[in-house]
Parts: sequence; structure tokens; C-alpha cells
Amino acid sequence: NISLLNAASDVIILTLPWLEHKRRLGVADESRALWGDAEELYKLRQPGYRSAGVCIDVQGLSTEQIVDKVLEVVACE
Repeated sequence: NISLLNAASDVIILTLPWLEHKRRLGVADESRALWGDAEELYKLRQPGYRSAGVCIDVQGLSTEQIVDKVLEVVACE
């Protein structure tokens, strides 16, 4: 799937540490099927995501700063 994505488009991955994801999601919702394994799934999937395209660490950035970083990447492609 990653090779298909890369062949069809530019892939930009916006990254955050797990604890920041958890903070943004708020209270654990045990009714969500994958929530119980969310941290483990996050860790397992990171290598695949990171190999899928250009990664931009967005921790602590405003929406405007994120857009600027994405535009920088796209301009260099």
C-alpha cells in the first residue's frame, strides 16, 4: 500500500509523540474497538508511516506553522 501511495502522490506524514496524541484524544473511550491497544498499535505502525513519505514533527506548532512546513516540502518536490 505504501508503494501505491508513493507512486500516486506525494505523501506527507504529520507526526506527534504518543502522549500528545493521547492528550488530544482526551479520555480513553473503551467502546472504541482498538483503544485498548492504541499505544501498541501506534508504536508498531510508526516505522511504516515514517517510510511512507516526508515526515513533519508538528508538536508545538500552530496550524499556520504546519501549513508553512507542508508548503516548504511541496515546493521542494
